[in-house]
Amino acid sequence: MKRLNLSYEITILDSPVGEKTDGGWTGLFRYIAEWELDMLVGPFSVTPNRSTDFQASTPVRSFSYTFIYRRPSLSKHNQ
Repeated sequence: MKRLNLSYEITILDSPVGEKTDGGWTGLFRYIAEWELDMLVGPFSVTPNRSTDFQASTPVRSFSYTFIYRRPSLSKHNQ
């Protein structure tokens, strides 16, 4: 990052994601809202509430989730 004259610091926070309340944002989003951090990186959803106050980038990487559950027993349901 020397060529861009850019420096950065990575901070790992153990805090809930947060939500918007009458008093402002809580959790991780409070850090952005109050200019304590410049950006958050993580698996955040873009919600209508968040998009009114924050700008989200295009996802860098997407994951798909699969639900695994026990196959129902046909004999129990056919009785």
